[in-house]
Amino acid sequence: MPDLPKLFSNCKEATLLTVKSEEAKLTLPERVQLGIHLLYCSTCRRFKKESDKLNVYFLQLHEHLLKEP
Repeated sequence: MPDLPKLFSNCKEATLLTVKSEEAKLTLPERVQLGIHLLYCSTCRRFKKESDKLNVYFLQLHEHLLKEP
């Protein structure tokens, strides 16, 4: 029987997956692992929410700077 992916992760692994998801698409096992962790960890949910906000802010800033002469 093939090895099953690890379903539960610690906060360090969840943080790494959150950051990785900003740069590339996560694999299905990684998405499941992160999703399960976020279900029970409010600290990592907060980190992901704030990280998402920062990404939106920096994308908007980048677009604004590109429009300036």
